[in-house]
Amino acid sequence: MTPAPDFVRERAAWQEVIALLEREEAALIAGDTDALAALTDSKLEKLDALSAHGRARVAYFAAHRVEATPAGIRAWLARHDDPALAAQWLALEDCERRARALNARIGTLIDMRLAATRQALNVLIGALPDESRLYGPAGKPDTPAGGRSISTV
Repeated sequence: MTPAPDFVRERAAWQEVIALLEREEAALIAGDTDALAALTDSKLEKLDALSAHGRARVAYFAAHRVEATPAGIRAWLARHDDPALAAQWLALEDCERRARALNARIGTLIDMRLAATRQALNVLIGALPDESRLYGPAGKPDTPAGGRSISTV
């Protein structure tokens, strides 16, 4: 028999991911690239653990012929009349919503940082004199006047 879903442990895994995402968000706001790099391995480890919990939950409900979607699980909980287990599921869903919202904010912060970086690069590239550019706007080598391309030598 497949062990019952452990919503409490899965929620704890979500809480660890949320804490890590909060640190990631703070590092992005502060522009602390060293902190971001340090979070990478831990983030992958936490997400792997969370994925294992999700797979176990899906396996449990598949073995019991229950659709492992939030609606399917809520319906299953309604049939089992276990208020404690239902509360654990609702808390788990809340953690997932919080993590998704945090992840969306982090994505927005990354987009903002990328836009600022692109803008800074465009300013720097625009400030270069034409003769110092190695590549033209099409990304092809720009041969200076009077020079020859290395490939033609």
